[in-house]
Amino acid sequence: MEYKAALLALVLVSGSLAGCTGDPDAGGNDEIDLVLLQEFLNNTTLTMPKTLHSMSGTLGGDGSIPGPDNATPNCIWYYGATDLWWDYCNVISMDVNQPEGFAVSIQYLLAYVNLIGQDTTNDSSENDYAEQQYGGSGNARQANSWVETDCYNGFSSIAWIAVDGYMLTSQSHFLAGAGLECTHTFYFGAYANDHDYFGGRYANEFDELDWSDWTYSIIWEQHAVTVEN
Repeated sequence: MEYKAALLALVLVSGSLAGCTGDPDAGGNDEIDLVLLQEFLNNTTLTMPKTLHSMSGTLGGDGSIPGPDNATPNCIWYYGATDLWWDYCNVISMDVNQPEGFAVSIQYLLAYVNLIGQDTTNDSSENDYAEQQYGGSGNARQANSWVETDCYNGFSSIAWIAVDGYMLTSQSHFLAGAGLECTHTFYFGAYANDHDYFGGRYANEFDELDWSDWTYSIIWEQHAVTVEN
């Protein structure tokens, strides 16, 4: 309706100027056919251009891991998990807001975090320090990503996402809730266990484990949904 109101104002202003530049004695017709204008508005489709948005930066990881058995404070079991056997995990989240009358599609996703192992007692001939990256691409260690959509009319949805640039949904790149006012919450989770092998040794052989900060980047496109009366 805001688009139509703007269009109506434009027509009214244009109509009010009609005849002003001609002969003032020539008569003319400055009246607006409101019936014809309403018919025009009722049968007109308005489409707004696409807008590109992005977020990137770093978000704090959990830092030092006090012990196994899901001890990290930001541990959230990923969507669809059936086998909860991970010893360590770290999950971050971020929101993308979708205004009413628009739809959001994802163009690019990236998120990764490092698990750092240190042998502070130096009582082994193996590596004293090692880092393993989680997330970011299909070649990284165990990481899961999903998006939860919550709309103000009560609609909600959860879907897997991939962190190498595409959405695993039936609507291709588009998120659920097109046209509704929604918040899309993206979750990125890294999951490890005692027997993860990196740096030449297993995770449980290090006497200190730490999650680094997350590095992330999201690019999304905001599309106006066709407005029809």
